[in-house]
Amino acid sequence: MDDNIPADAQSLGQQSAPEQAPAKPTTPEVPGHGDEQALTELHPNYKSALRVETTLTSIPFIIGAFVLEGQAILPTATIMIPVVLIALAFIIRLPSRRFYARGVMR
Repeated sequence: MDDNIPADAQSLGQQSAPEQAPAKPTTPEVPGHGDEQALTELHPNYKSALRVETTLTSIPFIIGAFVLEGQAILPTATIMIPVVLIALAFIIRLPSRRFYARGVMR
């Protein structure tokens, strides 16, 4: 035996037992949650919630446009007007598209 290695470490090195991989967790089957179910109708205020979310998301872009307008690099409103129009288009159109895409009839 090697004098620098303890006896426990040598015996561990000689034993090469195969390690078992941990079992993969399986998802339980939930009755009634299959693909064959029809879509449920969304809450009527879902569109309003999406509009609020889109408005809050567009605020940093509008603030950034204000900051760039203050730099006076380009003529007045060349940055602000397109940013505000794009934000308004998203605020008005996007919630309706997402709402109707989830299976709600028009």
